[in-house]
Amino acid sequence: MAECPVCQAQYVSGKVDRCHVCGWQLSNTSTSRLGPFRLEHQVSATALMGLEAWARHMWTTVQQQKNRIAQLQSAQSLSPATMLSGQTPEPLKPTHSHSTEQPEDLIDWIVGCFAQADQERSQLLFQISQLRAELQRLANLVDHPTPAQISPPPQAIAPDLGPSNLEQQAQITAIQEAQGALAAELRQLQQQPPLALDLPSLEDMTAQLQPYIEGRLATLTTQQQHSAAHVQNQLVDFQERIQALQTQQGEQQAQFQQHITEQHQQFHDQLNDHMAAIHDNHGQRLERLEGAIAHQTQTLYSQNGQIQHQQNQWEKVLAAQTELAKTVASLQAQVTAQAATNQSHHNALEVLQLQGEQVLTRQDQQQQQITTLQSGMEMFQARTGAEQAAMAGQLQKLSNLAGQMDQLESGLAGVQKALQNLPRIVTPSHRSTAAVYTRYQQSSN
Repeated sequence: MAECPVCQAQYVSGKVDRCHVCGWQLSNTSTSRLGPFRLEHQVSATALMGLEAWARHMWTTVQQQKNRIAQLQSAQSLSPATMLSGQTPEPLKPTHSHSTEQPEDLIDWIVGCFAQADQERSQLLFQISQLRAELQRLANLVDHPTPAQISPPPQAIAPDLGPSNLEQQAQITAIQEAQGALAAELRQLQQQPPLALDLPSLEDMTAQLQPYIEGRLATLTTQQQHSAAHVQNQLVDFQERIQALQTQQGEQQAQFQQHITEQHQQFHDQLNDHMAAIHDNHGQRLERLEGAIAHQTQTLYSQNGQIQHQQNQWEKVLAAQTELAKTVASLQAQVTAQAATNQSHHNALEVLQLQGEQVLTRQDQQQQQITTLQSGMEMFQARTGAEQAAMAGQLQKLSNLAGQMDQLESGLAGVQKALQNLPRIVTPSHRSTAAVYTRYQQSSN
């Protein structure tokens, strides 16, 4: 498994042309593009390593920015919990660092702040409605107290007669029942015919029982009168106690009414203080939020200017790189043609040397021909020397061009270092969609 040189993501070599994580071009075919360059095999290994290092640094910086945005969003999501705990959270202030937030992230942050303010406002309104309901309940409680809050009137207390009075009452009841029974028997006997027997008459029996009954009735009547007087005294005592309880109940009710009024006033004062504190806190939070929004807007405008300036510089660098690539391609074509010419000259020299050896073997027979050939060889060597001088001049030009290329590469290294320190970051996956590359592709095609 091979690894991407930018994000170190693993992939199968020869199966994919572009990294699925960072968008880096992985294939080295003639149709691939690496930044502003048309052909990757025309770029030197040193320049390719430099570009890969630059892309790796850009990828790492972008990931750090994404992590920071995630931390800010998590901190913003924890703000409502902080508000419910009774603390007043400070609005998230943007930290000035080397990385620059995107405008979309800034807009999301502002919208989140507004949503948080609306949520806090709804919570405060809910608390105010609860406090108003509690105040209304206390007002109704003061105006119309429930029966459970008012002491019930004392009920009539039964007189405590005691055991002796109960026995006397039972005896009186028994005597009255016996008297009723005797009266019924007397009525029955009066209705019957008189008997001829020698027995005492009913009048004698009645006369005998009458004193006993009258004495017993007098005793019971006296006892009943004493009991009634005792009960009357107890009733008077109970009435006095009831009057005292009613007076005490009135005092307690007045105290309860005064206590309810004081609590109502105290609760009303606390509610007013709480409402004033809520309005002050809400106003302060709105002022801080408006200040933060104004600061973020000003920062965004300044960052947009810096980004535009950096983009212009980057376009200039891309144009210089394009011209350099064209110059390198033309020089490489010239070097290839010159190498072919040198090879043909070398082959001609080998042929001439072979012919010279043949002439030496026949030196005795063809002296005139050798002299002629030597003169021709001298002329050819003179021409070859001139061509070699021309080649030396071309090589000098190539060395000068190589020096210029080294200077341009050093300048590109400085520009890359400056771009690394810029807060504006563009991921490699978005380079193929930039306007600069689109114009370059159209001009190259």
